Amino acid sequence: MVLLEPFKPDFNKVPEYYGLLAAIFESLGRTNEAGSLYQSLIKIDPSNGQYWLGLGIALEHKNATQQAINAYTHASQSNNSQQEV
Repeated sequence: MVLLEPFKPDFNKVPEYYGLLAAIFESLGRTNEAGSLYQSLIKIDPSNGQYWLGLGIALEHKNATQQAINAYTHASQSNNSQQEV
């Protein structure tokens, strides 16, 4: 994490960097930061099921059940999501 935070590539040009950062935040229990990043990433790429899945997990940790279900639904309907989602 310490290695990634100093870098600030353009959000629109390298969204994968921020997706990785959001996943790391989530794994560290920093769900608010992860959720914020996933929401921003979805604005750039609303068809990305991984971003929706990450947002769903972050929302579930915040006990925002209905919003999490909505995010999980988007994730399951995405072309790039695994069937298990």
